[in-house]
Amino acid sequence: MGSRSGLPGESLALAQAGLVTILLLVALQAPAELPPKLPVEAFARLPVMSDVAISPGGRHVAAAIPDKSGNYAVVIFDLTQIGKKPPLVASTGDWDVNWLRWKSDDRLLVSGRHSQFDGYVGIVQTRLIAVNADGSKLEWLVKPRNLGLTVSARPLDADQVVDFLPDDPQHLLMGFSLGDSSGPQLYRVDIVNNRREVVEGGKPWIQWWWPDRAGRVRLARGYDGYGTFDARLKTYYRPAVDADWQEIWDETTSGKTFRPVVFDRADPDVILVRSDHDSGRQGLYRFRLSTREFIGKLFLHPEVDLAGVEMDARGRDIEGVHYVTDVGRVEWFSPAMAAIHSDLAAQLPGWAISIESRTFDDARMVVFAGASDHSGRYYLYEPASGSLRLFSNTYPELDEYDLARPTAVRYQARDGLEIPAYLTLPRGVRNPPEQPLPAVVLPHGGPEARDYAAFDPEVQLLANRGYAVLQMNFRGSAGYGTAFRQAGAQEWGDAIQDDITDGARWLIEKKIADPARICIVGGSFGGYAALMGVVREPALYRCAVSVNGLTDLPGFLEIIGRYGGDRRWYAERIGKYWNDGRKLAQNSPARRAGDIRAPILLVQADEDSVVPPTQAVKMADALQEAGRTFRYVKLKNEDHWLSHGPTRLQYFRELDAFLAEQLH
Repeated sequence: MGSRSGLPGESLALAQAGLVTILLLVALQAPAELPPKLPVEAFARLPVMSDVAISPGGRHVAAAIPDKSGNYAVVIFDLTQIGKKPPLVASTGDWDVNWLRWKSDDRLLVSGRHSQFDGYVGIVQTRLIAVNADGSKLEWLVKPRNLGLTVSARPLDADQVVDFLPDDPQHLLMGFSLGDSSGPQLYRVDIVNNRREVVEGGKPWIQWWWPDRAGRVRLARGYDGYGTFDARLKTYYRPAVDADWQEIWDETTSGKTFRPVVFDRADPDVILVRSDHDSGRQGLYRFRLSTREFIGKLFLHPEVDLAGVEMDARGRDIEGVHYVTDVGRVEWFSPAMAAIHSDLAAQLPGWAISIESRTFDDARMVVFAGASDHSGRYYLYEPASGSLRLFSNTYPELDEYDLARPTAVRYQARDGLEIPAYLTLPRGVRNPPEQPLPAVVLPHGGPEARDYAAFDPEVQLLANRGYAVLQMNFRGSAGYGTAFRQAGAQEWGDAIQDDITDGARWLIEKKIADPARICIVGGSFGGYAALMGVVREPALYRCAVSVNGLTDLPGFLEIIGRYGGDRRWYAERIGKYWNDGRKLAQNSPARRAGDIRAPILLVQADEDSVVPPTQAVKMADALQEAGRTFRYVKLKNEDHWLSHGPTRLQYFRELDAFLAEQLH
């Protein structure tokens, strides 16, 4: 990281009452020499600050922080009182912070998320909370409720903001359901007095809406037949609010992605939409509603999908797009924003720059500077003067060090498909190393997700312990176009697993990994792949670690079929439990425990809303019956994403100790 530099100046965010551990820096020095072994807590702790948002006028900054118990809280800074008055800390109880956004200079919106497992299925509730900048008038705009186990009580999203109404400081347009089967309704919500009125009744085939520039809701999207095996994802349009809805796109039948973003600034008959209709990769296009045709291409990358758009501060106009090659990148349409980004890049050379939040007049901005070998920092930036001041780091015990740097690599799967991957070696170790290293194969979750060269505390812990780490984007991963993603359909345990196995063998072929000391580790789908790895390749892996991984595919699909959810997606991606039973059983680790020879670390969160904890119980029972070596760790009061400090630390410690025992 020698080419990167910090900025002189004091940190704006001060440590207060032990709640936030933020460095007070007089000047950022050159990175310190990395010690051979950092404490596991340095990697495992939650970031001391995340989701940083500045108010429309620039006076207040809010962020999510971990409190003393390891749960998330919200901290609010008055920038006029830094150093004079401690920031306010507001608790959301046992609800995690999803996102933060200021509605006005005095009123903050907090999206909260709560996960639970009710014996058969997982339930996620989201809610929107409003609170004043001084901590007063904290209101749940929709109160939490006990949903029970019915299809109509599917995960209740009550934080969907259809229109933030930036010129109205008191109201929002929201879409949510109170649990009936008619689908979400459209509400006008008074966030000051906590009142709401129905703008439009719910329809079972609409889950999302878009307003035009005049505030009229004329675009909608949803699943026709949600929860059935025949569900279709469709988009609807109406020329006026009193007109009937007309179907304009059936994404399921066409097989082509169609994701509306915003109405065109000048033409109310045109929307901007993300689609892969003409190239097999997602791009950004203009689409005419009345004639149902694409009329222009705004962005299409030659290799990867569009990852998202950059909106202006009011959320009305697209000012740029972002995409991920091996790192995240932004292409600005706005010359003003392009100039701002260039200035930031000049002031923070070598860092990846992201503008996280900004005032309505763009006078002040929250900027995050990150890197694949550094945990990242938040800054406050004023474009007019070019002033850039450190606000907070994210991992204080890691901030002073240059860490291990991932390198993009490619290898061929056995059928010739090229697999993108990232290799991280311990800092100071060259490629190839003088002697093969103990190695960790780390497949990602999803599986329709992807890895890229970015800071990852788990990868950095592993590299700090002397392991080579390989993360691969196997077939079925997102971001590389439709064909690559669809190549993973119903290939759980088969072609996807072959891609992962071929990555492990590539490490051996390149003399990076000691063939006797390779462990496969993963979470969610990655946890499933870790277990299938030692089922199918008992001689390849020394050990396996599964965190919240599926273990019994037929059993999981039967629960989905019985209690609801996106049945069609699971049937298309994994298989049909009534039709593909033999193949699904063959690709279920819990049904093949007798084939396993390697020791297993099995970790499961007991409030996992994605993978039923009963899946881990089945695996543990099967391993016990087969007489295999394993350790089963239950993370209490934890969700699928390991969102809480104490249990996250518990997992990292278990992982560290298990790998040290198996690979050294």
